[in-house]
Amino acid sequence: MRVKKMAIVQYASTLIVYHFQCSQ
Repeated sequence: MRVKKMAIVQYASTLIVYHFQCSQ
């Protein structure tokens, strides 16, 4: 469960960074 939660957090962080780079 914990590993799955961390995977979701990491995925969300990657998505945020990707969106931020695209905005620039």
